[in-house]
Amino acid sequence: MAAGAPGLATKAAADVSSSAAKAADVPPIAVMFKSASDTGTAIRQQLEVPDGVLLQFGPKGSYRLPQLLSFLDWAMPSVVTAAETQVVVLDWFAPHIDPMVDDAMRQKNHSVLRIGGGLTGDVQVGDTHRHGPYSKAYRAAETSDAARELRLRPGRLPCVSRQTVLDRAARSWKQLLVRDPEMEWKENGILNDRARD
Repeated sequence: MAAGAPGLATKAAADVSSSAAKAADVPPIAVMFKSASDTGTAIRQQLEVPDGVLLQFGPKGSYRLPQLLSFLDWAMPSVVTAAETQVVVLDWFAPHIDPMVDDAMRQKNHSVLRIGGGLTGDVQVGDTHRHGPYSKAYRAAETSDAARELRLRPGRLPCVSRQTVLDRAARSWKQLLVRDPEMEWKENGILNDRARD
């Protein structure tokens, strides 16, 4: 059984993944750019952010605890009933194991499940069924855009704006075929077929 949030009944992981499948066709995505400040005010003013995208910034341009907490606050609604509870699956990346993550999800009545080190690429649906296909779609769009630029301006390196990257990231993410999350977890060997339980 998945550990439930305080005051809510616990649910089997399969039940949670099924309810999560009904919540949204494509999970939300965050896109991050490097900026001297975490707010990226000057950059943000120049960009049109597509629906379903959280625009984030960081001095190193990399994902850290503040960005994770901001994303979870934005993407995970507060829920009241056990039927609405979702399980947030994370690995052992340093920001993921910070107690503030557990506290933030507990406050919204969600649970956190951590996958042991070294297993993420094999069992984490976010990696096996989202990140890989997303990266492939993004690279294909990037290659197509670069080829078009080279045809239009031979002899010049393709130039890419932040807006182009943001739009391409959102388009590539929305192209993902999100099937039944329960089936995806079964394919990774994490859930059993209910008929055989």
